[in-house]
Amino acid sequence: MGRPPKDPAHALSEKINVRFTAPEFAAIHAAAALHGLGLAAFLRRAALGYRLPPAVPAINRAAYAALARLAGNLNQWMHAINAGIAPSVPQPSLEELRRLLRLLRADLLGARRDSQD
Repeated sequence: MGRPPKDPAHALSEKINVRFTAPEFAAIHAAAALHGLGLAAFLRRAALGYRLPPAVPAINRAAYAALARLAGNLNQWMHAINAGIAPSVPQPSLEELRRLLRLLRADLLGARRDSQD
């Protein structure tokens, strides 16, 4: 069946060709990436005064993704423990979780030292 067509008033049908210097283009590209947007979406929002998503450094995006994986594992363990399926968590798993959390905290501060992994 597919998706219903957009209201023509909201369809992105018009186009503007704009030229930038190499440094300008690099700066716009970096700003778009920092906000997690593509170039067109960033330029459209900035030009029209729409609210931009919060600027999040790449290191924080990576740390957030790592934290999401750890949270998923913790949730699975807690569910198994609460259901009586896993009465305890294996010690090596806890040590690995502890190590990963320590690295994640260091990443968030920008102070990760790979030699201490």
